Amino acid sequence: MVLVVYGSLYPWRFESPHLDANPLWILFHSWPGQPFTSFLRDAIVNVALYVPLGFTAHLVFKKGGVPGLGIYGPVLLGLALSISIELIQLLEPARTSSMIDVANNVIGSVLGVAAGLLFDISGIHIGSRSRRKRAPDRGAAFLALCWTAWLLFPLFPVIGLYAPRRKLGVFLHAAWFDPMSIIAYAAGFFAGTLLTARAGVRLPNAWLWVTALAVPAQILIAGRQPTPAELLGAIVGVALFIAFGRPAGPTRTQAILFLSVLVLRGLEPFHFSAETSGFDWIPFEATLNGDWQAAAAILIEKIFFYGTAIWMLSAASASLWRSVSAVAVVLAAIEIIQMRLPGRTAEITDPMLAILIGYTLSMLSRPRAAAKSA
Repeated sequence: MVLVVYGSLYPWRFESPHLDANPLWILFHSWPGQPFTSFLRDAIVNVALYVPLGFTAHLVFKKGGVPGLGIYGPVLLGLALSISIELIQLLEPARTSSMIDVANNVIGSVLGVAAGLLFDISGIHIGSRSRRKRAPDRGAAFLALCWTAWLLFPLFPVIGLYAPRRKLGVFLHAAWFDPMSIIAYAAGFFAGTLLTARAGVRLPNAWLWVTALAVPAQILIAGRQPTPAELLGAIVGVALFIAFGRPAGPTRTQAILFLSVLVLRGLEPFHFSAETSGFDWIPFEATLNGDWQAAAAILIEKIFFYGTAIWMLSAASASLWRSVSAVAVVLAAIEIIQMRLPGRTAEITDPMLAILIGYTLSMLSRPRAAAKSA
């Protein structure tokens, strides 16, 4: 919810203009007249922004003991929050209030509740049918969905035949050996298949190899360009899971190696400068100021990698919040070192994001703990 409020009111330069009508009347009559492409883009962003709110609010409200509170509570919260933010935006010259944003925010809250209900249903179904002693890990299931989103975002197909042909030509002529791409995708696919297994989904080895086809399938997704090195990394990651992966969870060595991948990626290209750049203390400023699609893709990637590092450390015998602290400290150290990396922006966003992800994982683990105690 903090991210929703922060992003909706950025850049926080409020004024006190004279309003000729009641603010609620202005809001309820503010329907957009913008082009369809801009409308579609804003609709997707406003829906996606409230899905995590609806999801996490469902986990909180369903414990209130009131029948149906876990369903209508998050929707009412999303509605109230959206209307409040849109009214405040009347005082922000850089923002525009719109009733369609409220409608999209409510739709996002409903989708978040639906996702929470699916988690509840799938957890009971898998546990009862398989009769396993260990219940499916909801945090692992959430991160497995993030892995899928990382591979397939923005989930919008290309139109026509020209773009796929051009992308295929680029893919065929690109270099096969790119160490960082191979390492990143190997770690991502090893972790993704491990998360999927820990979430309760058991796939034969033959189907595990099929998951690597998600990389070349990006040729058919708008805004994505796969490379042979990424495909090679995906194949290596699947092979590593078949050879060393354990459905019960990662080992401590595997968790540390995955965390090391975060360090390598954060310090790339390893060309340090004698001059020191500044440190940005405003969280998510680069995300809010950048192109929404590129910023969303980067954010999803970070949620997957940072959340998986936390989950792997926690699953390998460390406590959850000790794992969150370790990952946050490592990310903060990377950001400090990035002050000497040309072309990199050192900011407070990544450590804060790790803490927010840790809170989400703690919320997802509570139903499982309750089930165990019962």
